[in-house]
Amino acid sequence: MHEVRRWCSGDRPSSTAGGDRGTDPFGSPQVATRGQTLDCHRKASEDGISMDQQALMQQTEDRCDNYAMLSRLFRSELDRELVGDLIDSPAVESTGNALFDSGYARLRSYLDAVDDLDRAKSALAIDYCLAFLGYGVDPEKADEAGRNAAYPYESIYRTGAKSLGGDHCAEVSDVFRSCMFSPTRDRLIAEDHIACELEFMQYMANSELVALRDDEHSVVRGTQEKELEFLENHLLSWVESFRNAVEQFAETDFYLGLLEMTQGWLELDAEYLRTQCASGEEDAQ
Repeated sequence: MHEVRRWCSGDRPSSTAGGDRGTDPFGSPQVATRGQTLDCHRKASEDGISMDQQALMQQTEDRCDNYAMLSRLFRSELDRELVGDLIDSPAVESTGNALFDSGYARLRSYLDAVDDLDRAKSALAIDYCLAFLGYGVDPEKADEAGRNAAYPYESIYRTGAKSLGGDHCAEVSDVFRSCMFSPTRDRLIAEDHIACELEFMQYMANSELVALRDDEHSVVRGTQEKELEFLENHLLSWVESFRNAVEQFAETDFYLGLLEMTQGWLELDAEYLRTQCASGEEDAQ
């Protein structure tokens, strides 16, 4: 299985559990020097943290940051600073997942071609409104269900209807409440918006990280099981249909690539969590 690594840069928002790493999820890449790495290893040894556990903690931090980035990209239009940060971000290595790799290449190609930040910001804002909000879309471009945009809500794709809410949305809300999670709802109509669901995965990964730091192995295993269950029962159950809808309405390779990349990332993370959960079951026997 390919190792899950961070493909975005910077710190996740401080609103997550244990959020002690700053407030800007899209800051400049932080590269540890050899001395810093040795200090980190020395501290881990002094704290009684094994190298395997330290590696797992780093992977969990990376997963948390990846979900934070995806949630932000779907939540609203990109501002000028974020466009610049994405352009300056380091290249991502191949993951072995065809969708992720092709989507990232598509998104990266778009960013590399930007020569004017303000113009790029405007173009992406227009495409966001076209693809996800339906502003300015030709009515004749509506899909078979009569939708004028790829509205990013689970209930729409699980029911095949134009209306929001219903049992699927209620299920998502119930999961959120059971995990003591309250999503950021600015400008979002319902809690089954993809930004909220990705934010939930960020929250759970961060909760997992806190448990790892506290050496609470049963909590880690239980959190991973909940993460995998949510991925399989919710995000992975509709992201492909959502991606297909975006292909009908989006006009930039940025958002077309983002959807491929998102589906690929969810598949990679589900594979990772299945392995972790299976390993936990073996250790418990």
